[in-house]
Amino acid sequence: MKDGDLVELKQPDGDDLVDVGGMDKSGFNLGAWPAGTLAVHLGRHPGKPGEPAIVVLIDGKLGWVWDYEIRPVTGATASA
Repeated sequence: MKDGDLVELKQPDGDDLVDVGGMDKSGFNLGAWPAGTLAVHLGRHPGKPGEPAIVVLIDGKLGWVWDYEIRPVTGATASA
C-alpha cells in the first residue's frame, strides 16, 4: 500500500470492530470503528519505528492501526 491509498478496516480474527489509536499526546483512542470502514493510508507511524503501525485518516480524524488491520480497496486512491 502507498500513502494516499484508500483502505478498509478489518480484523483478522473476524471481529466486527477495530480499535483505532489516537495521534495526539493524550493517548486517547479514536474508539472502535466497524470493520469495513474506509480510511486513507497516510504512512508509517512516526512514533512507533520498527513496529507495523500505520497512520490513517478516518472521517477527518487522524488515528493509527496495525498494518494487519487494514486491506487495500482495489484500484482506489484518495485525491486532494
